[in-house]
Amino acid sequence: TCGIPGIAHHERPDIADRLAHIREESRELKYGATVLGSSLAVLAGSVTIMALLVAIHPVLLALVLVGAARIWVAGRTGRALQRVQRETAAHHRRIQLLTDLAGSPGHGLEIRAYGLRRLLLDEVARLHRDRDVPRWMAFRRAVWRDLSMTMVFTAGYGGAIAFVLWQARVGALNAGDLAMVVLLIPQLDRTAAGFATSTRQLVRMLDTVANLRWLRRYAEE
Repeated sequence: TCGIPGIAHHERPDIADRLAHIREESRELKYGATVLGSSLAVLAGSVTIMALLVAIHPVLLALVLVGAARIWVAGRTGRALQRVQRETAAHHRRIQLLTDLAGSPGHGLEIRAYGLRRLLLDEVARLHRDRDVPRWMAFRRAVWRDLSMTMVFTAGYGGAIAFVLWQARVGALNAGDLAMVVLLIPQLDRTAAGFATSTRQLVRMLDTVANLRWLRRYAEE
């Protein structure tokens, strides 16, 4: 921003909002390599688990599909959270500006002389409500979606155990297969949960990178 000729970009609210969003989210970029590495490790482990489950019985692939749906939901949730943060970036920026104004010794005289204390506090409180309520609602929806997918997977886990027991009863599978399923499905659940978390983090990072790329293009133009 300091290298862009002129000061027009400092006076445009839409650019200021995007810059505020970049500042708020850029701290997450330092985890990029870690998240990407853990995602690749989880993906490699999940392929092994999927192969073993399908080798026991193809029907168990349904659990893998439930895990994939959980990851897909996590991606959508991550995008929804980022969208809410972008929409409330203006409130976040104004909160920072007013907080700096209220806490700056240089403005203390004017604030006291003109009785602006209550006005500033009320405005900051209003901005916090306008910023935090939508973010909290989006976060709550994300938690409920994740909980719903966990319940679906738990029901699938129970159904898989019942299916394997039935197959063992009719002689299609043996006790070793049952033990393998009992061990592998919790690992698949942890893998899906870990990959879902990584997906949400990657979505946030990619969104921040997209904003940074936009800023560079804007500066070049």
